[in-house]
Amino acid sequence: MNKTAIITGAGGALGKEVAKKFLGEGFNVEAIVHKSHVGEEKPFGYNENVCNLISENETQQTLKNIFARRQEINVAVLTAGGFAAGDILETNSKQVLEQINLNFLTAFNIAVPIFKKMLEQNNGRIFFIGSKPGLNVAKGTNSFAYALSKSLLFRLAEGLNAKAKNKNVVTNIIIPSVIDTPQNRKAMPNENFSEWVKPSVIADIILSYSSEKFDDVREPLIKIYNNS
Repeated sequence: MNKTAIITGAGGALGKEVAKKFLGEGFNVEAIVHKSHVGEEKPFGYNENVCNLISENETQQTLKNIFARRQEINVAVLTAGGFAAGDILETNSKQVLEQINLNFLTAFNIAVPIFKKMLEQNNGRIFFIGSKPGLNVAKGTNSFAYALSKSLLFRLAEGLNAKAKNKNVVTNIIIPSVIDTPQNRKAMPNENFSEWVKPSVIADIILSYSSEKFDDVREPLIKIYNNS
């Protein structure tokens, strides 16, 4: 029986690359997107689910449908999210809530039900996409709402890993430098793109940590600061 990976943000640059890598290894991919990609040819083993992950009810219904199709969920890669610049002195509560919804709730709403299923299976790996500003908010004062929202993922991972003690379920956080995507190039046109991390590099590392050889590795933080 093929393994199954759930991938959120599967319409984005990183999510697409992750889906491609897992499909190449024979996984069934349950892709979660914000809007349908009608007319695009879907590869074998790829199933697209349209869901607003900020909605808890909609997320739960989407997972109910997925769980009915897939006996076991082996991996969840939660790439949905987005960036917003903004100095801490100019950031308002509306901007903070928008970033928390986009970067935290989109992970929390789906991670917890998947985590529960993985505990029942006694098997599974969850990956969050963190950030350097989220790891150290003091270095993210120029993108404060974003850094704050990403920092919550670290606390969520800590809680899940504490709950999964003595279980074969691990939550990891990927901590890349800037990811080389069209959106980031457009937002930061004067930066040195060669120093950014390619989505394919991140996808390869996630796939590696999803293999059986990493079953005993419980260190949650996976730092990727270059393309090596």
